[in-house]
Amino acid sequence: MAQLRDHDGRPCSLEVVLYEKAASTQAGGDADRATADLSRPVARVVVRPEVICRDHLQDLGYAVARDCPDLEGADLPVGVEYFDKHPLILMLIAKKSCSPTWDQADLAAGAPMHIETLDRGPLVKFMRKKGLDPKNLLFIVQPVAVSDAPAPQQSSGFEISGTSDEQREWVTLRVPSYAPFADAAVQPHTELSPSHAGDHWIRVCVPRELLEKLAHDEAAYAARAGDAWAERAWFLAGNLGRQNGRITARVRAICPAVDAHATVADVVFGPQTWVRARQEMDARGLDLLGWVHTHSIERLRKVARRQPAGAAATAAISTPAADANGATAPSDLHAALADLKSGLFLSQTDVDSAQRLGFRSPTSLTAVLDADACATVGESRVDEFGNIIGFWGWAYGFLARRSVQLITGE
Repeated sequence: MAQLRDHDGRPCSLEVVLYEKAASTQAGGDADRATADLSRPVARVVVRPEVICRDHLQDLGYAVARDCPDLEGADLPVGVEYFDKHPLILMLIAKKSCSPTWDQADLAAGAPMHIETLDRGPLVKFMRKKGLDPKNLLFIVQPVAVSDAPAPQQSSGFEISGTSDEQREWVTLRVPSYAPFADAAVQPHTELSPSHAGDHWIRVCVPRELLEKLAHDEAAYAARAGDAWAERAWFLAGNLGRQNGRITARVRAICPAVDAHATVADVVFGPQTWVRARQEMDARGLDLLGWVHTHSIERLRKVARRQPAGAAATAAISTPAADANGATAPSDLHAALADLKSGLFLSQTDVDSAQRLGFRSPTSLTAVLDADACATVGESRVDEFGNIIGFWGWAYGFLARRSVQLITGE
């Protein structure tokens, strides 16, 4: 993954510090300009600030590697810019030069390559929880050591003051590298739900036989479990590399998650889950690419019918997200499930888990297996996977559907 570094070349994260906005009038009749007393911070964002900013920078580093393979491994200056016209929005700006003799001077003089707005939802939520009005605040963004949360006087590196002037400082992003696969040819394949998303972000290849085996396994489990059915989870294992010049995730195994504790509505990993998964993947020379878990709308509706009329969903059941971007749905479970036709959705818990469990990188996959659809297939041959499994991945702060190539004969 891309590495974020401070001006001294040390790995760093980013921290957001909030200040009360004050108005001052500039000489010469200029309009009021916003200022702040930087010696008196109002609040510091301690709710994983790296999720707010650092992950977006990693996404940017991945995008550079994807679009400009010649820049792999390069140290890329990235601008973090604040626009007063749009409170609490940062702009990430990378510059490039297409010259084969690329260097720092060429980069600084190049045209903007990528501009994306930073997702400000977590930051606004944090401020409102503290009783702060975002419109009355300014902020700075500063690098901090990855393992530390230093006091203000210990912080070093660049600072971006949120004034009405457009100010820009630069942090260094080391662009990731992806080695070419030995068998670079694209295998015969079909697309899984190609209407949902193209593969412009990353090409994902999964053997049909693996998904068919997974569907049959879930169908057999559901038949055995009956009313004791609970969610299950697996890990997607494989390799990342370039195939015909395209960054590609090739899934080569689907490994059951051990030491997992589940109900009809959720699954929780235990300490041995990660130990065993890592041991198995290391033994096979595979990397962790993502995770899969099951949903059953039929069983969730049974739980909902057992609740008192009008009662809110229990804490154990996370309502579906209103969309794939992580927005929350109504708290009443009946209402939340009313319009769902299948289990191929992400709940808010799924979105949060993808972040907390380490599946937040630009190449990580989050997949959902519809247990009800698997049960209808039973042991029969699976010809249509679009209603059985769905894949999502991160891009600039949002989970979006991934298009998948179903490989035959690998």
